[in-house]
Amino acid sequence: MKYDIESDILNKAINCNNNYSCLEGQGNCFCDAESHFDKSILFIKNPKMICNYYMSFGYSHICKCPVRMEIYYRYNK
Repeated sequence: MKYDIESDILNKAINCNNNYSCLEGQGNCFCDAESHFDKSILFIKNPKMICNYYMSFGYSHICKCPVRMEIYYRYNK
């Protein structure tokens, strides 16, 4: 399943170093979401890749990618 994300959100992810591969819907390109906070921070399980939007926070892992967050909130993936 391919994901349809508005261009304004894509434009916010200008630091994507994976060429927006998450939009192809393979599921293996983005990290698994664990929980979220205030629609601005997505906690992820063990990261599959380190990208420009990944942050380590103590024992937690955070994704701040606007596209990944939109996929999570819109498609619950």
